[in-house]
Amino acid sequence: MKNYVLDRIELRNFKGARSLDIDLGVRTEISGANASGKTTVFDSFCWVLFGKDSSGSEKFEIRTLGKDGKPVDNTEILVSATISNGMEQHVFTKTQKQKWVKKRGSTAPTFQGNINSYEVDGYPMSETDYKKAVAGMVSEDIFKLITNPQAFPNMPWKEQRKILVSLFGDMTNESIATEIGGYEPIMADLRVAKSTDDIQKKYSKALSTLKGQLEEIPIRIDTLNSQISDADAEALQAKRAELTEKVSALRNAQAVDDTADKRRKLLEERIELQRKANEIQKKGEEAQYEKRRKEAEKSLELGRQVTELDRTAADKRREIHSMTLKAQAEEDSVNRLKDSWRSEKAAKPDFDKPAEICPTCGQRLTEKQIADNMKRYNGRLTAWQEKHDAKLKQITYDGKQASANVKKYKEEIKALQGELTATEAELKKMERAYSSAKKKVSEIPAEWTPTKAYLALIEKIKSKTEEIEALKSAQPDNQDSARQISELLEAIRQVDVEIGKAQMNEEYKAQIEELTAEQKAVAQRIADTEMIVDMVQDFVRRKMELIGSKVNGLFNGVNFKLFDVQINGGIREVCECTVNGVPYGSLNNGHRIVAGLEIIRALQEVYGVKAPIFIDNAEAINDFNIPAMDNQMILLKVTDDDKLTVK
Repeated sequence: MKNYVLDRIELRNFKGARSLDIDLGVRTEISGANASGKTTVFDSFCWVLFGKDSSGSEKFEIRTLGKDGKPVDNTEILVSATISNGMEQHVFTKTQKQKWVKKRGSTAPTFQGNINSYEVDGYPMSETDYKKAVAGMVSEDIFKLITNPQAFPNMPWKEQRKILVSLFGDMTNESIATEIGGYEPIMADLRVAKSTDDIQKKYSKALSTLKGQLEEIPIRIDTLNSQISDADAEALQAKRAELTEKVSALRNAQAVDDTADKRRKLLEERIELQRKANEIQKKGEEAQYEKRRKEAEKSLELGRQVTELDRTAADKRREIHSMTLKAQAEEDSVNRLKDSWRSEKAAKPDFDKPAEICPTCGQRLTEKQIADNMKRYNGRLTAWQEKHDAKLKQITYDGKQASANVKKYKEEIKALQGELTATEAELKKMERAYSSAKKKVSEIPAEWTPTKAYLALIEKIKSKTEEIEALKSAQPDNQDSARQISELLEAIRQVDVEIGKAQMNEEYKAQIEELTAEQKAVAQRIADTEMIVDMVQDFVRRKMELIGSKVNGLFNGVNFKLFDVQINGGIREVCECTVNGVPYGSLNNGHRIVAGLEIIRALQEVYGVKAPIFIDNAEAINDFNIPAMDNQMILLKVTDDDKLTVK
């Protein structure tokens, strides 16, 4: 593992340091009062390497300020850092000069910008080559994470989460499922889907469609059952044969004449007309049923979509309500912290400056007594002030964290409200479509409406019947025989109608068998799909546990919550740091620093590189709290010394 050490740093006219040279060891304490230049050392180290301050900002004033508070011009700024890694040592130097140009016709030069120059080991380099030399040690992104205990915890939670998950390489859903094992049925989906949410939506929609199909099949079976005739086809055929034989016998016995022949032909024509009419009626009823069935299917599907959208909207409302409560709680915290800050800001020491006159005898105390009393008083005052400042700093930090949470929750509420608005608009659209579909179904008559062709055939049948009756009246002879034949033929016609219905029974029963088989198949597909849905949910849960276990296995005492279970059972990505169960935001300053050091220790192990760690406000921690780390540490401590002290 690479272990870089800052051996020496030299500053010239950098911020408040006009000339400062510091030799550093494995552990170096830089102490002094506030604004004495402690952070300047860290800023200079970051600037000479990356052109930024210790907070990562490029926009900061590096020039020394004059008595008037303005940057001092026409001075050369220089920072030189000597860095070693046990095997070799290099000196990185960055210099900045101002460019002033006196334009023609002007008496005073004008500022034209800054010019930076770069050196490594005394050799001038271009900016590009200099950056490559720096990057050869460590990238800027990793550098800021492993040199500042506050860097990682103060990053936005999404960036924290992205870094933590990336520590284990390309952890795709497919690779995680392969590692856990047992997810072969959904492996193809995990390979191509953008997220597990997309997979859940895919199979939830399929499940809804299948359940709709399963609900519809019994209705279709009942409709077919209602159309099955109770008649026995074989018995009807036998009856028809018997009637036909009687007609033949009567005809053989009947004296054949023109009138009887005409009547027979008319009867046969009427039977054929009736057959055609029956066929039209059958096809019409089937078409009517199919049209109504298709429209009913559309209506059912729209109804399912309405139900699903309504459920989605309800989920969004519950999430908005939950987020609103959280935001309100954080806003209440902000208001309480503001009151606490004002109260603490106004606080005064509960002890007075010691008197120089003895309260007992009334005489002036000796100079030594006065000096001793003042020393004790100043000690108490310093301790009180440090505690007072620490409280204000802690309250300010907590307030910022609470304000950030309020902003985060409100952004999530805004996003959810946008989603809810879109869902409600889609719901209204779908409800109108559903209402229209139901109306369309109701407008389709349950009974078949006879067509013009059918009615025309009925009229022809009526006409044939009238002709037959007229022939009966015109031929009194063999009238009884003719009447019997006519009745038998009418009976045959009625039997033919029943035979037609009975023959349809087989078709209806075949359709019922197909529907029954389809019902079983759909039920099995529902079971299979429910198994997939459960498997995806189980995968999400185990994925959450695996990633959390891998991430938290890197740290000692520090844990990260990477997933949160929502009210509706969904999984939401988060990144919440806790230390021994206590939220990071609730820790005091010292414990936050210790947590930050532990995070640095783990990141260094993963990245395989170590660099100097600058610990600001190091007076808040004790040596025994610092994790065991083979690192150079530069402790920046606040003391009462006006001048910067290095030891």
